[in-house]
Amino acid sequence: DSDRRANYASVGMNMNMHMNMQQYQSYHTTVKKEILPILAIGTIAIVGTYSIKALKRMDQEWEEYEENLKEYKLEHGISDDDDDFNVDHFDSSNKTKGRKQSLASVFKHGQMAFDLGTENLRIAHYQHQNKSSASSSNISNNKPRIIVNREGSRSTPNAIFFEEDQSFVLGNMAAAKIYEKSKSENTVLNPRLLLFMNDDDDTPTSKNVHAMAAVQKVISTFGRDALEQALGNRKNASSSSNILFAVDEYNGGYNTRPIFTYPPQRTGDVDDDDENTNEKYLQFYQKAVNEIISPPSIAKFIPEPICVVKGARYYNLIPSSSQSDNIMVVDIGGKSTSISIINEKGNKVVYYTSIEGFGGETLVVSLMNYLSNSFYGVDAQEVLDTMGIQRLYDAS
Repeated sequence: DSDRRANYASVGMNMNMHMNMQQYQSYHTTVKKEILPILAIGTIAIVGTYSIKALKRMDQEWEEYEENLKEYKLEHGISDDDDDFNVDHFDSSNKTKGRKQSLASVFKHGQMAFDLGTENLRIAHYQHQNKSSASSSNISNNKPRIIVNREGSRSTPNAIFFEEDQSFVLGNMAAAKIYEKSKSENTVLNPRLLLFMNDDDDTPTSKNVHAMAAVQKVISTFGRDALEQALGNRKNASSSSNILFAVDEYNGGYNTRPIFTYPPQRTGDVDDDDENTNEKYLQFYQKAVNEIISPPSIAKFIPEPICVVKGARYYNLIPSSSQSDNIMVVDIGGKSTSISIINEKGNKVVYYTSIEGFGGETLVVSLMNYLSNSFYGVDAQEVLDTMGIQRLYDAS
């Protein structure tokens, strides 16, 4: 009996152990089946979270990189489409043959931009960062700046008046004669309007010669004054030389790169004559300034609305988060208003049109007519007293 009980006890213990083992295996198998999906979901969540953070960090680092790159390019005088300046364009000597240099190393006095508007001229200067420029007290923070003229204004009337002896007056002095000389044969000239009215052929007609001289005189006179102010009154140009901008200062001129803005070609449903007007404007503008630049190839011409977008980007006036590559520019000038669409990614003008005869000067003329009707009973253009109308214009 005792042996039988011992055997029963042994069998019972084995059965208990087998049952416990089955329960143990079942328990661990159940937990494993349930925890694997949880672990997978958790892993995906963690990886996804860190991936999103990494992408955000990459975006931030890219924006910082673009900002630093913009500052670097500005500091060293490098533009998006002009990273290297081919010296072979203007120097055939063996010293620079086959070499490309940065703008800062080629033009030690930086760059000067001219905006020849329908009513006013504005000039800006940017000095590249180099040893010679760092000592100049007139150059502040190495940023582009508008040059103030001798009268203390940031803009100068785009006007020139030739006397009978071919002497001339410019700017405010010429603007003071606009209405005074309006009914005489010898009137005050507007260089920008003359560029639009030039003859198609290359014949040196009196109108072409007069227009060419007007553009050259305005650009060279005010440009030289601006350079003297920007560079600390350092007169590197010879007074007997007509050259204003040059690579080699020994031939006269400042070692500064000139940049000129111009209205782009019209697009859309326009007449053939209107479509080619701005193209002819650019060609005549280039021809006019070529005689004051040595060599002419160093000059750069940029469409006006593209300059607007570039300037707005530099001063962070356009949101960096903008998803569209196209930007609309509305430019209210003195005597015209233009509307443009710029493809910033392609750096090109997609659409351009202008409304002639409507601008800031329109308000001045309206005020003049109001005052003229109050004093004379007629509009300003009908009044014979040109001196009186000139006073109304100055007051308006």
